[in-house]
Amino acid sequence: MDYTKIYNDICTRGQSRKLPKDIYSEKHHIIPKCMGGLDDLDNITILTAREHFIAHSLLCKIYPTNYKLAHALYTMSHQQNGYQTRYIPSARQYAYIRENSIKLMKQYWKTNPRKNAMRGKKLSEERKRKLSEYNKKNPTRPMLGKSHTEESKKKMSISWQEKIKNGWTPGPRSQETKDKISKRLKGRSNYWLKGKPGKKHTEETKKKLSKMRHGTQTRGDNHAAIKIKDLSTDIIYSCKQDAKEALNLTQYMLAKYIKEGKFKEI
Repeated sequence: MDYTKIYNDICTRGQSRKLPKDIYSEKHHIIPKCMGGLDDLDNITILTAREHFIAHSLLCKIYPTNYKLAHALYTMSHQQNGYQTRYIPSARQYAYIRENSIKLMKQYWKTNPRKNAMRGKKLSEERKRKLSEYNKKNPTRPMLGKSHTEESKKKMSISWQEKIKNGWTPGPRSQETKDKISKRLKGRSNYWLKGKPGKKHTEETKKKLSKMRHGTQTRGDNHAAIKIKDLSTDIIYSCKQDAKEALNLTQYMLAKYIKEGKFKEI
């Protein structure tokens, strides 16, 4: 069977058609990325879930020794989530895909020892001694070379849920801790967006916010906007957008006129 011809036909059909919106589809790289394929449109085809699974199965037939392609097919076979309706293979297909992926991966690591130089080897006693001396001098690992007491081990083995069930409750925060938390919150960039804790908006601010929410605020109500004055006619515009629309100018031309002194920011 000519697997290459079948694979090319599936990819060509996916590029030349347009699937309805109600049909689930997936993007597929015609030349796989693990083999040097790019994200160009010429290398992308749109396939259904079943076609995508068949395409990867054919790639494994065309390149039977490529463990990356075998692993990609294995990943497709068992990864399911809430927004994808991928093709689900049969139990026999899944068993073959998994066994083939593991077999090729083992063969790859055996023939590529440079990528895992310590596989099957042991550290020499001299190397162990040097590592031990270095680790003992490392201040970032205070428990290195030490062991927990039996009492500490029992405490760590109890989960938080079990502690709460047994009546454990966190102690009250000290005033120093509260001050630190308050200071940290005030330093956050989104602190002012969420509002000032313990304070309320004035009636004037509430009216402005209400206008903004309901879309009734006009550009003239924005007091933070930069007004533009046309020095040749002494006309003042409430903001840059109004000046651009009234004079039919682009952002670049308005900035140019301001720089040349024809307009002035107020």
